[in-house]
Amino acid sequence: MVIGRRFIQQANAARCVARVLAVMGMVSVGFLLFASLTSNPVLNEFCHFSR
Repeated sequence: MVIGRRFIQQANAARCVARVLAVMGMVSVGFLLFASLTSNPVLNEFCHFSR
């Protein structure tokens, strides 16, 4: 029975790690999407000419 419990604990740990990585991936994709949609590349490229 010890082998069964250890397998279940490892499976639960793997699920937890997978869930954490999925959440971190969604947060990073959301941040990159926000940054790319709210930035203006024309202003960033030519901002030094306007001064």
